[in-house]
Amino acid sequence: MEEKQQREKWQWVKGIVNDKDDHIKIWHVENENPVALLAPRKDRSFVVQFLLADNPEDIQIRKIIDEVRYELDYYLVEKRGKNPWAYAKYHCNSAANMYSKVRWVYFPKGRVDPHRTSKVTFKTDDTESLSGILTHFSQ
Repeated sequence: MEEKQQREKWQWVKGIVNDKDDHIKIWHVENENPVALLAPRKDRSFVVQFLLADNPEDIQIRKIIDEVRYELDYYLVEKRGKNPWAYAKYHCNSAANMYSKVRWVYFPKGRVDPHRTSKVTFKTDDTESLSGILTHFSQ
């Protein structure tokens, strides 16, 4: 436990993600398009590009951005793992990701589509559903 507390803290910053390099696309079940892109940097940080306009008056957009920020903070900063980027890629295939409102999908360098995708339906309540993607990776 002490080792975990002594590890240097990582951070994420807003910026532009090069989608030709390794990156993660982040979806939210209440939006059918990606809402953010995530990529590693060399200085113990990540760059995050939000794809939604951050309009304080739009409650729906604020909720989505807040939920994405919460997950970014939790998985990349608060967990304080040895290699948060490796963990982020692992998270893309985890049960936690599959059942979350915020879904992460890893895109390796040079790939437009993830290794394999299949269309799934996300239930947001009793009357709505959204199409999305579920990704499976072979190692």
